[in-house]
Amino acid sequence: MFTKKYLDFYLDQGSDFEKTIRLTDSETNANINIAGYVFVSKVRKGPLTQNTAAIFTVSTVNTVNGTIKIVLNSANTSNLEQGRYVYDILQTNAANLKSIIYEGTVIVSSGVSR
Repeated sequence: MFTKKYLDFYLDQGSDFEKTIRLTDSETNANINIAGYVFVSKVRKGPLTQNTAAIFTVSTVNTVNGTIKIVLNSANTSNLEQGRYVYDILQTNAANLKSIIYEGTVIVSSGVSR
């Protein structure tokens, strides 16, 4: 069983960002095997905003250990204005069931050095 978790990110405009996340069972803390799972993660100004500000690239690092990595490269972070955004990670499992597994805030800071 996986219960949605909350995780906030801080990133700088024009910088590469990546975060590795291990998915675990909320009751036993055991790794979740994510064979056949697909993940999508989008960033928006607010939860009801229609336009997507950015899309994280989500890749599987280790299927058996339930490890994924989300990435925004410098070209994508350069396009984000300074401020507060929201994101989530939507998983579709092998049975085609969808659920939000992570959500939180993305705080974007403008850097001095560009």
